[in-house]
Amino acid sequence: MTMHGYEPVPRNGAKHGGGPRHRWREFAGAATVCCLSLAYFYRSLWTSRGDSMPGDLGDARLCMVLMEHWWAVCRGLVSWRDPNFLAPTHGILGYSHTLFLHALIYIPFRIAHLDTYLSFAFTIVVLRALGFVFCYWFGRETLELSVPVSLLCACLFTIANINTITSNHAQLLNFAFVPLQAVLIGRYFRRGSVMPLAGAACLTGAMLFTDVYEVFFGALMVIALTPLWLAAEYLTNRSGLAERLRNWLGHAPRDLAIAVPFFLVWLWPILEVYWPVFRRTGGFDYAQVLQYTRDWREILNVGPDNVLWGSTLGAWYARAFPQTGEPGTGISPLMAIAAAAATAVAFLQLFTSRSFPACGQKWHKRAILLVGLAAAALYLVSVRVGGDSLWRYLRSYIPGARGIRVTGRVNTLLVLDAILVCGLAIEWLLASTNRRWVRFAVLLFAAGLCAEQINRMGISGFSRSSELTYFARFPPPPPDCARFYVFDPRQPELSYIGQMDAMVLARRIDLPTINGYSGENPAGFDMFYFNPGYPNLVAHYLIANRIWSGTCALDLQRARWYNSSQSQALLQPSFPDGANAGIDFKAGGNAKPFEGPGWSSPEPIGTWTDGPEAILALTGFTPARGVLTMRAVADGFCAPGHPQVGVTVFVNDDQVAAWTLTAADKNDERVAQAPPDALASPVTVIRFHIWDPASPRELGLSPDTRSLGMLVKQITLAQNR
Repeated sequence: MTMHGYEPVPRNGAKHGGGPRHRWREFAGAATVCCLSLAYFYRSLWTSRGDSMPGDLGDARLCMVLMEHWWAVCRGLVSWRDPNFLAPTHGILGYSHTLFLHALIYIPFRIAHLDTYLSFAFTIVVLRALGFVFCYWFGRETLELSVPVSLLCACLFTIANINTITSNHAQLLNFAFVPLQAVLIGRYFRRGSVMPLAGAACLTGAMLFTDVYEVFFGALMVIALTPLWLAAEYLTNRSGLAERLRNWLGHAPRDLAIAVPFFLVWLWPILEVYWPVFRRTGGFDYAQVLQYTRDWREILNVGPDNVLWGSTLGAWYARAFPQTGEPGTGISPLMAIAAAAATAVAFLQLFTSRSFPACGQKWHKRAILLVGLAAAALYLVSVRVGGDSLWRYLRSYIPGARGIRVTGRVNTLLVLDAILVCGLAIEWLLASTNRRWVRFAVLLFAAGLCAEQINRMGISGFSRSSELTYFARFPPPPPDCARFYVFDPRQPELSYIGQMDAMVLARRIDLPTINGYSGENPAGFDMFYFNPGYPNLVAHYLIANRIWSGTCALDLQRARWYNSSQSQALLQPSFPDGANAGIDFKAGGNAKPFEGPGWSSPEPIGTWTDGPEAILALTGFTPARGVLTMRAVADGFCAPGHPQVGVTVFVNDDQVAAWTLTAADKNDERVAQAPPDALASPVTVIRFHIWDPASPRELGLSPDTRSLGMLVKQITLAQNR
């Protein structure tokens, strides 16, 4: 008996033994199937001689830029937390995913002088190959499957239909390490050695740092499996369960004391990257999560391009359900039905025989039951039923759930579960009978499982040669550029392509860009769409972040740079002329063109500032015309427990006034004067710094969550000597 009270599981018909010749034959067979699987799945990459890249011009290139970021970190060009997009915000790495494990594979290709695109493509292939190897290893060692069945499971895990549908999201290849986690945990319980547990803890930390989805969904699977395993043990081997638990609990403190530090090593970079963003945003809003949550009936939705099911089932799903979010990520029908049937049979046999020994072929029944039921539970909490989802409750009780936006990505893990259940069922069936027709039926079933993974959509979304040609057009930036923004993109209707073009170029020339594309955006970033209001948003963003000077512009269509002065001239028309202007902040007034960040929507009584700072930007003032006098009619947000509001007024970063607003001063006129030397810039920026803003919700007045400070009704501006 091992230190955990488990007898080593006797080898069933799936023999692991044999001499060197047997092991070499197994290795050769596994390598052949792996190469064939990769040759099929990445066929467009090979047939195009490395020109047809996996993924699209959006998410795939985002992953490529993040991997290239780690290569820049290795060369000392940037801080590890600060990719050079969405400037000047720091800590941008935590706004999406770090892809750290991906980068460990990517960097050697860059060291070998492969370009960004080939390095990205080969990294994706290697990760998919690792997924095959780990799945095969898990089947052979942990689940005690035979070589053919393990190869079938690994092949299906590699070429699965859902992999084609989600090929744009290279971060999901983090799932390739899930079988390795299971192997290490299995070794811990089987052999009693703590080192596999330490390895699993270290791997889990690295995976969590790379992308949170896979670790979170894996943790949910463990949470679902644990009570199911305890219940099955209690029903079939009550006395043995108590002994095993006592034995394990006797060693658990020591084992965890050794293993947990291997996970904690990763806790510092995880918190350093993700915690500031989570603290600011609180995670994803539930309404946004529900937008991406698939209907429960879409479990068999494999998309309209699936060869076997696309023209019938996939086409019906496309008509019946909205094609927003990430559709087509269901489980292929034959696999889903077979897994459900095997789980049902195992469940019935549990209650009829009450005997599931933990060894031999009957152990496979136990594994089928546990994995099948846990997968079903996980699916039910991740989908939408009648307009709502059980995910709502997970967000309240399970740490980290608010960091998940697309719950349907759990299906990649559920497809793996379905594959393993089918493999266990095949092994169980083959061990139960030697009849030739049964083996022939199993062969047909295996062929059907493989056939229903074929998808006409393919995984290629852009051309490497076209990309290299496109970016070779751009000359070096002007010498006064500290950062840049782009305009006039190649596909204005697909804004993410223009944003990504800026990010790719920023990394190529090692110059930050204010543009960007990520899972979250920094506060005040509203410039995603290249619409007519884009120049105005850029201008106000530069003003708000104090980067008006030193920012260049790049015309993507014409590959033309504009230096800092030319960029300012391009954006200056975005600011209205405020000379001798009266600015009305009430609903229907003229304040909107003057407003930068920090203002709420106008109301009949005026416009509230929202946050610690509110900005006005305008033109028409010069030092030669004398002192600028501003008269503002404004009230403070005063209430019980919040008697006054302090406001400091700055004109082009020169403090010109300090006001204290109380309940007794309603409708009073406030005056601020700026000296001529504060007006040297062609754009005059007026900043209202609000001391101690508060929300009505915090004060118990209403559900309003805005951070209110000053209610501005009217401002007049005049310049005189």
